[in-house]
Amino acid sequence: VQEFDAAASMATDTMNVFGLNGRDALGNVDPTKQLEGLTHGMDVMSRASNMANLTVEDLFLSLAKGGAIANATGADLETFSAIAAFMASNAVKGPKAGIASKHIMMSLVGLGKKAGPLLQALGISILDNNGKLKDTLQRLDEVRGAFSKLKNKKEFLEGVDLLGGLIPIAAFT
Repeated sequence: VQEFDAAASMATDTMNVFGLNGRDALGNVDPTKQLEGLTHGMDVMSRASNMANLTVEDLFLSLAKGGAIANATGADLETFSAIAAFMASNAVKGPKAGIASKHIMMSLVGLGKKAGPLLQALGISILDNNGKLKDTLQRLDEVRGAFSKLKNKKEFLEGVDLLGGLIPIAAFT
């Protein structure tokens, strides 16, 4: 019974964080959309778990720490799950992965005192040519590319500061 309760809690939390709960703008619930959201959410999490050395519980713990920020900064459940799977392949899992993704996501939209100028210095633009936020994975790819070109310790430390510490750096570089 406890395992079922935990699974139900994980499912509903995931649905709520990523807007898969079947609610409209007025808060009305469409049961069909709710079931579709539940099925989709669990399918995505199961696929991510199978792709990496990652349990669904690890993925949920990552989501609990970083999912809301990821969603608010433009990442959907598929993107967040792919990021968590990638982090797991670099031995960063569970809450650590969630916290790391939260720092990275905040940095990738220029939040924080130093993020905007550092992104600019690294040659990273968070907006496309039309002024819209770039896709999360595109922004992450640009960060990885920029890190591969850093020339000295000072630049590296600025990049570490930008992304929120060494754990996010280890997870993505």
